[in-house]
Amino acid sequence: MKPFSEGDFVKEAIIVGMESLLQNYKNRDEIMDMIRKIPLNRMTVSRKAEILSKNRQAQLRGLIQKAVSYSICLDESTDRKDIAQLVVWIRLVMQDHEVFDELLDLRPMLETTTSEDFIQQIFSFFEEYKISIDKITGVTTDGCPSTFGRKMV
Repeated sequence: MKPFSEGDFVKEAIIVGMESLLQNYKNRDEIMDMIRKIPLNRMTVSRKAEILSKNRQAQLRGLIQKAVSYSICLDESTDRKDIAQLVVWIRLVMQDHEVFDELLDLRPMLETTTSEDFIQQIFSFFEEYKISIDKITGVTTDGCPSTFGRKMV
């Protein structure tokens, strides 16, 4: 199955469901025409997903700047194609003590997975998201030796 190819299937399911729900409506045909015109092809769904992703990323950047403190959680795992992935979660604590747990980023470790590579990626996250090291209250890892080597940094 190709990514974002479910749009046409979802559209057909919506059409079948709405035809049943709108049986007694006077403007049924008008509503059904509007539903049929909704673009849900692969390219449209892909573009909308990208727009939503950029919007969510901008919201997360705003939250990070407003947070009074944060902690991060790092996890390294391998995907189906045997490529190491570094996952970074962030817990944000706001001025009013509201807490947000968010996926900050997921990055492939394409070359090597030494502790130095992880540190470089982590500092890259900090720079990209403008994370102030002064506000970090904790770092959690899965205990994998390659995350930080034998000695904690």
